[in-house]
Amino acid sequence: MRITGLKNRNYAARLLRQHGKTIYVGKKNYLKADIAKKGKRPGRKKKFGEEELKMLKQVWEIENYMFGKRLKPILNEVLDNLLANGHLHGSPQAIENLRHISASSIDRLLKQERKKLEIKGRKGTKPGTLLKQQIAIRTWAEWDENCPGFMEIDLVAHEGGNSRGSRSF
Repeated sequence: MRITGLKNRNYAARLLRQHGKTIYVGKKNYLKADIAKKGKRPGRKKKFGEEELKMLKQVWEIENYMFGKRLKPILNEVLDNLLANGHLHGSPQAIENLRHISASSIDRLLKQERKKLEIKGRKGTKPGTLLKQQIAIRTWAEWDENCPGFMEIDLVAHEGGNSRGSRSF
């Protein structure tokens, strides 16, 4: 499967069993099974192109990086204001496409842009046993973990991996 790039094991096995065989479909049509040829599925035609994405990014930045469900209800009003003041330029078809975009399509189109804004390499909680052993801490009393009144606190971040605060993306 790694060599052929196929994701389904059963489909890969079937192709290997049928490799080189001629399979008849109807009376005149036939298919020759070949594992080297991988048919690409046509998929759905894209509704939004580069022009719509560029304009959507501009509106998204102006509106302080809102996510799709909040941006969609105000999008028509924002587009009207930006077009009237000459801050947004685009073809009438692209503007009309943006007026009819759904909240989930906004999130899908801006997914890569959101990823670029993520802070990488920061972690919330770090183990403290090495530091506790290496750094001498002078306190008002001797440190005795077994005696009542002494405690060790571990700060745990409960933000779901996003330490940027309350901004939602």
